[in-house]
Amino acid sequence: MFPLHFHAREARGHLSAASSRRRRTRQKSEASQLGLLDVHDLEKRLSTAFLARYGAEVGREVTSETLAWAWEHRDRLEGMENPAGYLFRVGQSKSRRLLRWSRESVRYPSENTDDQQPWVEPGLANALALLDEEQRTTVVLVHCFQWTYREVAELMDLELHGVRNRVHRGMARLRTELGAAS
Repeated sequence: MFPLHFHAREARGHLSAASSRRRRTRQKSEASQLGLLDVHDLEKRLSTAFLARYGAEVGREVTSETLAWAWEHRDRLEGMENPAGYLFRVGQSKSRRLLRWSRESVRYPSENTDDQQPWVEPGLANALALLDEEQRTTVVLVHCFQWTYREVAELMDLELHGVRNRVHRGMARLRTELGAAS
């Protein structure tokens, strides 16, 4: 049996974690009311989206260039209703320079690695590379990163039914490429 002071200390830690969570939520809502940007949330969303769209190497590079652009133009972004969607478009423009001379498709981890996880389909990386950019991005964000259709639609500046169609068609093509039954 643990001494009583251990339980009190544990409860205090739990309360302080809960109160800090409430404080962060309150600060987030105050910032959104003032029209301020939540940089950490933007960075997380953009890096995930660019990883899904361009693969690891180019995705990292596009994310850093987009965030640098956002910092330089932060006054322009603060009044926007959807700064993440705007920055996603900025990132698409930044990616053109990186992809201009490269004729390679998006590179995901190779299927021939020794540390391949047993639950990953061996041909998945190649099948994902065969999808067009928008299908690949929507499929990876929805099925790998568990984003909602609405979150993807906001970021990519698409209608909700457009995201639904891209995910459906992308998944159908993946099933065909992998030889899976529909």
